[in-house]
Amino acid sequence: MKLLHTSDWHLGRLIETQPRLEEQAAFLEALIDIAERESVDVVLVAGDVYDTYNPPARAERLFFEKVKKLADGGRRLIVIVSGNHDQPVRLGAAASWAAEHGVILCTDVTDQWEDQQIGRFRISGKGPGALAVSVGDDALDLALLPFPSESRLGELMSLSGKEEELQLSYSERVKLLLQERAAHFTDKTFGAVVSHLFVSGGELSDSERTLQWGGAYTVFGDAFPESANYVALGHLHKPQSVAGLKGRGRYSGSPLQYSRSETGYAKSVTLIDTKAELPLEFQEHFIPLFKPIEIWHAGSFEEAEDCLIRQADRQAWVYLEIETGQPLTNGEIRRLKTLYPDLLSIEPIFPDQTGSVTGEVSLESMDVHELFSRYYEREYGAPPDPELMIRFASLLRSEDTEGESEGDAKGGEAV
Repeated sequence: MKLLHTSDWHLGRLIETQPRLEEQAAFLEALIDIAERESVDVVLVAGDVYDTYNPPARAERLFFEKVKKLADGGRRLIVIVSGNHDQPVRLGAAASWAAEHGVILCTDVTDQWEDQQIGRFRISGKGPGALAVSVGDDALDLALLPFPSESRLGELMSLSGKEEELQLSYSERVKLLLQERAAHFTDKTFGAVVSHLFVSGGELSDSERTLQWGGAYTVFGDAFPESANYVALGHLHKPQSVAGLKGRGRYSGSPLQYSRSETGYAKSVTLIDTKAELPLEFQEHFIPLFKPIEIWHAGSFEEAEDCLIRQADRQAWVYLEIETGQPLTNGEIRRLKTLYPDLLSIEPIFPDQTGSVTGEVSLESMDVHELFSRYYEREYGAPPDPELMIRFASLLRSEDTEGESEGDAKGGEAV
C-alpha cells in the first residue's frame, strides 16, 4: 500500500493582506497529479487544513472541490486530522459528506468509526482515534490524534475519573492517548500515527512560534508508540524528520512558503511504501514554488527602481531592502509599489545603524508574544521578565479555550 503524507495547507491564508488561494489551488492540483502518477492508495493530511477558525467561503469551496477530486470516488482514501488552526466542529461537520466521497475526518479526540465500506476500502473501527483499513490483500492500522488543546485534554482526563491522569504533563497526556490509539497495532500490519503536534527538537519558522511559548505544547519523542512504523505529523512548515524517532517519523511541511522566515525552504510531500523493507525510506516529492517569497536588496533608490522594472514579469512576493541615507518619501514608496504590485514591504537600511528601519511596518514575521514583548519594552524601557510572559501565554490559552467554546456553538456551518 502506498501512503502520501501532507499537512499545513492553511487554505485561506493571507500574506500581508494578499490572498494566496490561486497558489493553494495549484498545489492541490500538483498533489492530485503526484497521487495519480505514484498510484497512491491513502493520503494522510496531518492538520491545519485551514488557516483560521472561520475560513473564507472560497477556501472551503476549494477544500471540498479538490479533496473530492483527490479521493476520486473512493478509489483513494483521504484521512484528515484537524490542526490547531482548524475549528474542530466546523471541519468535522462535513464528516457524512466526506465518508460518501472517500474521506475520513478526525476532528475530536473522541471520534470513532463503525465498521463500513468507504469506496474500495474496508474500514474497521477499533475505538477512539483507532481504525484498521484493508483493500484486497493490503492492510493498514491507523492511530489518529487531532491537535489536542490543553483545555480539551483536561476535559477528557477529568471524564476518566482518575486523579493521577489530571496531574500528568501535556506530553504525558498525549503519550497516554497515542498508546491507547495504537493498542491494535501488530507486527504483522503496517501501523501509522497521524497527528498535529510540536515535538521537542523540531526546527520552527516564524509561522509556528505562537503555539510553542514556554514549551506548553511540546511533546517528547518517547510519547510515540514503538509499535508505529511511521509517524505522520503536521505543524512545522519545514520538511524534516521528527526528533527522537530514529527515522520513523516526519513532518511533511507546508506546501507554500508562508512567512519571510521560510524563504529558501523547498516544499514537498512524503511518499511511503508500506511494503518496502525496513528501515523505512521516505521519498520526497517536491512541490513547485508557484510564487516564492523573496528578499531583494538594492544599493540605492535608483537601483531599486531599475531592479523592479527588470523583474516586472517575475512571479514572487517581495520584501525589498534599500540602502539609503534618508527615509523614503511617500511618493517614492508609491512609485516602487506601482512598478511591482506584489511588493510586500520596503525597508530602508541606513548606513549609520546596525539594523534596518522599515519604511512600512511589517508584522508578518512577528507572533503575538513578540508584539507584546516589543510593546512592553517600548513603554517601560526594559523587556518583560519571563514570569510575566508565562502569565501572558496563559491568558492567551484561556482566550483560545473561549474561542473553542464559541466554535462548538457555531460549528455546523461548513460551506
